[in-house]
Amino acid sequence: MSSLFSILTLLFIVVVVGFSQAEETLISSQPQQKDSDDNCSYHLNIETSCFSPASTRDHISLVFGDKYGHEVYVPRLDDFPSATLGRCTLNFVDFTGPCTSQICYLYFYRIGGDGYSSHAITVSGNFSEPAAFFFNTFIPSQTWYGLNFCNTSSSSSPSSATA
Repeated sequence: MSSLFSILTLLFIVVVVGFSQAEETLISSQPQQKDSDDNCSYHLNIETSCFSPASTRDHISLVFGDKYGHEVYVPRLDDFPSATLGRCTLNFVDFTGPCTSQICYLYFYRIGGDGYSSHAITVSGNFSEPAAFFFNTFIPSQTWYGLNFCNTSSSSSPSSATA
């Protein structure tokens, strides 16, 4: 029991320190994918908060990438049959996109009036260890909103384009 408490305490410290170094951002541009002939496989674990509406008809997009500016844009999470995005659900989405190295930022974009609250999302890809992003908050409408754990300014926000 003592070792379980120690592990949970250590995990809590790691999460708190990680969040203290993360940059939470509101931005108002849409990302552009860089041209690449290479495609990689990605797996998303999307955990919807229990504070989210029972269901949402909102259009929910996301972008994630690495510190070198390589981005993957998912235009409509709600288009994947496996992504119901209902209250207290865990959804799994698999797709291909441009290759990245270690994923260090993720942003949501939501359009609609129902609302959506993400608890956490984990992204894993061919050349990236799983990257977890904990939100546990409502995603604002019509603006990019996310977390950035990168240490360079080149990926502080998705590439510019109109939403």
